[in-house]
Amino acid sequence: MEALLARYMQSNKHKQGSDEMVSIDISDGDMVIKDKRLQTVSNLEQKMQKTRGIIQTVLGELFYNANIGLKYSEILDIKEKGISDERKKVAIIEAVNQDQNVEKVNWITISTNQSSRTVYIDLQLKYKDEDSSVEIRGVRID
Repeated sequence: MEALLARYMQSNKHKQGSDEMVSIDISDGDMVIKDKRLQTVSNLEQKMQKTRGIIQTVLGELFYNANIGLKYSEILDIKEKGISDERKKVAIIEAVNQDQNVEKVNWITISTNQSSRTVYIDLQLKYKDEDSSVEIRGVRID
């Protein structure tokens, strides 16, 4: 793992003065490796990946920043049953707005698979430095 990260860091050095953010590509919680190389995302894809990551992080889970994440107790009916979709949407908006680059959340849809107790979140939002809104679909919470 250390060798992979070292190779990633070496092959993805930024040009001086570049404002482009580059992150390791994450899919379903795993780093994406193709042809023995870590894959990266940048620009809009990096922003969308960050938003998905915030939503999929339980608030308080990260020891180095306990203020990042989603209140899962508001989404999964853990402590309380029958939480309204509006209340769930407020929790999602609060989480997404932890990213200072998010300008506005346009809409959110929430669907639940009762048998697997899995929640799927779709949303459309606008980033401050992007010209148009983007849709992020199928963010899985379980």
